[in-house]
Amino acid sequence: MRKFSSCPSSLLWGCSSGKLKVRGVHDALGTALYYLVAGAPFVVANLWDVADKDIDKLCMAHMQRLFPGAKSTSGEDSAVSAAAALALCRDVCRMPHAVGAAPVVYGIPALLSVK
Repeated sequence: MRKFSSCPSSLLWGCSSGKLKVRGVHDALGTALYYLVAGAPFVVANLWDVADKDIDKLCMAHMQRLFPGAKSTSGEDSAVSAAAALALCRDVCRMPHAVGAAPVVYGIPALLSVK
């Protein structure tokens, strides 16, 4: 059996990067699952093809929520859930129900700590 080293959380913003392919009676396969098997706690990926400019806006808003670049005003470390950050950013798209709904989070709802 192949032993995997720890894989960091991954943000796959490409078209259909989270789409799983079903082949008959076998389990579904896809890039997002390969990252999880390799040890990533979570993967953000798109289920279908999306418009470039809209997904770029969503990606930037998501990154700004995940990595604000400064400590909180109380001096404590702030922790942000990738899934919660994604949910808050979906409305920045021109088409929030088409492009904004494409990204999903696979894996554990992990928190990212900003120090």
